[in-house]
Amino acid sequence: MIIGPTIEYQQLGCGAELTTNAGANDFTAHILIQNTQNSGSVLDFGCGLEIFFFSEKEDSGRDAWADGLRGLILERLAGGENGWWLNMRGDVPEPYGQATVWRNLTAVLAEEAALRYSGELRPWQYWQSAISNGRRHDFVYVSGGAVKSTVERHWGHAHPGWNLEGCCIRDGERMRAFDWLQADQLTCGELLDRCEFLMISCVSEYRHLSILTNKHDVEGIRARIQWADLERKVATLSERVA
Repeated sequence: MIIGPTIEYQQLGCGAELTTNAGANDFTAHILIQNTQNSGSVLDFGCGLEIFFFSEKEDSGRDAWADGLRGLILERLAGGENGWWLNMRGDVPEPYGQATVWRNLTAVLAEEAALRYSGELRPWQYWQSAISNGRRHDFVYVSGGAVKSTVERHWGHAHPGWNLEGCCIRDGERMRAFDWLQADQLTCGELLDRCEFLMISCVSEYRHLSILTNKHDVEGIRARIQWADLERKVATLSERVA
C-alpha cells in the first residue's frame, strides 16, 4: 500500500529525560549546539519535540510537499511578537536570458528582507555573519508574518550537506541573539535563554525538524503549533493523492 503524506512527531522529553536520536538527525551533534561551551548540557534542562514528514510518493529527499507546513509551524511558534533568525545556506536558481544562474541563498534572503522592511533596517540588522569556534554562521532575520512564505519558497534551496537552523526571538530583541557570535561562547543554557525556540534540521535529514526550548514543555510546543490542525491539513492532502 502506498503511503500518502504523513506528519508525525516524537516527544524528546524535558530536562534529564530529554533524549536524542542517534544518526544523521542527532541534534546534539548539530553545529549550533556544539559551538556552545557545554553542548552536552542541553540534555539537562531543555525540552524537545521532533517533527517529521513522510510520503512514499515523494522522492525529493525532504518531502517537498511539506515545505508550507514547515513554514506554518515556524510562524505559529513565532506568534505575533517574534521573528526568526534563519540559517539556510544554499543556492537559488534564477533565469538569466536563455540561461540559469545560481545565486547565494543567504544573499537572496537578505535582499528579500530589505524589500520587506522598506529599507528601514540597515543590512547588518537583518543579516548576521560571523565565525565562531572555526564555524561560519549566516543568519537572516525574517519576521513572524513572513516566515511561512519564506520557508515555503526556499527550504528546498538549502544544501542538504549543511545544517539548517533558526532562532526564534522577540522582534525588539533580535540583535541580542548574536552577542555570542561576536564575543566569548555562550553556554548551551544561555543560547536557549536567548531564543524562544531553537529549530534545527540536521544534515541530509531535512524532513526532520527538531524544536528545542527551555520556556515551554512538550505539550506547550504542541499547543503552540496547533498539532491537531496540522494533522487535519495533512489528511486533506492525503485525500487529494489517494
